[in-house]
Amino acid sequence: NAYGVSAHQLMFKLNFYSLLYLGSGLLYLGEVPAFLAFVGRNPMVVKDIALFCVLSSLGQNFIFMTVTSFGSLVCSLVTTTRKFFTIVFSVILFGNRLASQQWLGVVLVFAGLLIEGVAKRKSSAKPVAEAKKEA
Repeated sequence: NAYGVSAHQLMFKLNFYSLLYLGSGLLYLGEVPAFLAFVGRNPMVVKDIALFCVLSSLGQNFIFMTVTSFGSLVCSLVTTTRKFFTIVFSVILFGNRLASQQWLGVVLVFAGLLIEGVAKRKSSAKPVAEAKKEA
């Protein structure tokens, strides 16, 4: 806000310049005709692309709101937890199999989240206990 730019203006400009950068890369590499041919053969994909764009924008807003309201640590915890549950639900609902090393990774992520949650709860409980001692 020191430069008079709102959060949504910043996100818009960042996405706009990303579009210019990636669009020029697509033009340079000659991928645009292949994309247009694909869309011509599969017109239903336009609906999926539009839905992806809308949901990505909403997700970006939710991430921004989480960071500004709760901080980057909570945002990283939410993101990691979401990925963890995506993997677990993928195994349960769709029958995807994980190798033993992948299961080890899932267990380590869960343990890390649990340890971080306990540590955060202990650190937030200390100031409350100290405030009660002083009162």
